[in-house]
Amino acid sequence: MGADALVACDEMHHTTELVRWLHGRHHRLAATWLASYGNTSDFLTHLDGQGEYALTTVQWLPSMPYADSYFGTAAQYAAGFTAAMGNPPSYFSAAATAAGLVLLTALEQSIQACDVGSLTQGQAQGPDGLEGVDADAFMWGAQGMLCSGVGGNRSGVLGTEQLRYALDTLSADTFFGPVEFNAFRQNSIHPALVTQVG
Repeated sequence: MGADALVACDEMHHTTELVRWLHGRHHRLAATWLASYGNTSDFLTHLDGQGEYALTTVQWLPSMPYADSYFGTAAQYAAGFTAAMGNPPSYFSAAATAAGLVLLTALEQSIQACDVGSLTQGQAQGPDGLEGVDADAFMWGAQGMLCSGVGGNRSGVLGTEQLRYALDTLSADTFFGPVEFNAFRQNSIHPALVTQVG
């Protein structure tokens, strides 16, 4: 076996089996690159010290320098999640939470850009513009409403159209990292991080 380097991209258990197999044969590699859907803590747990000096990419770690006004820093989010759930967040959990925050932010921007007075069912709006708004009427109401942003000020705008516009033009920072969507509606500015497994 004359390999000096390994590049592996597979599910965590397959990658783990491969690294353990190499380790069991005392084959030392000059470079190891492991890519999976997990993060470094997943590799550390699964490899049990057998993947020393291997590199991988991650989408998120609690030590990343990101923050937002809702969850605080990445470390604060991780601590709050751990306290609530009893275990630390995976990057899947963090990504899902960040996606919910992005959607909430876009909804708030959408509602603030529209005249939702006819959608409040006679209730006063709260300071964030959300309280008392009939969500179904906002998103799918046939009459639409007066909104700014979609081609200037115009009437008859549906909430779904305004929400799409808000997401298309959104530029935000979250505890998970920066968010800005390109023409393909992909978050094109969120960087992946290269980190050492062990």
